[in-house]
Amino acid sequence: MDGISISPIPHFSWFVGESLLSGEVEQALIAAAKNYPPFEVNVVDIGIFTGDHPIVYLGLQKDKTLVRLHQTMRQAISQKTNGTSLFYEPDQWIPHITLAYHEHDVERLACTVRQLVFRFRPMKLSVKEIGLIYQNLDQYGVAMKYAFTG
Repeated sequence: MDGISISPIPHFSWFVGESLLSGEVEQALIAAAKNYPPFEVNVVDIGIFTGDHPIVYLGLQKDKTLVRLHQTMRQAISQKTNGTSLFYEPDQWIPHITLAYHEHDVERLACTVRQLVFRFRPMKLSVKEIGLIYQNLDQYGVAMKYAFTG
């Protein structure tokens, strides 16, 4: 996938906001980690979010565990952030793992999809941690993470 912006930290997102009150978010993450055991997600397809900043992603099956944890995190964090993304509202949320993002060259985007479409096989992935990822311009990092132990 030459020339494509690859997600620097493989992850799926429960919630996205412009700014968070990190101390309160940390408490929500700790509580989720203590109350939920590690679990598996089913990777079921490849997809594209279209628009000005297209994203190629692996789609996750939206099962009971994901929905319950998404609701838990949303309730715990929604009042502790500014600029929340409507794409993460319960009826809009599409659980996914971002592979490539913000590609404006249609040919490179098509090449990426061509490379993936014949190689993809549904799979299960183990989810063992929950954390807070930050982005500040072109810098990405993990601010905090906790193991699921519930």
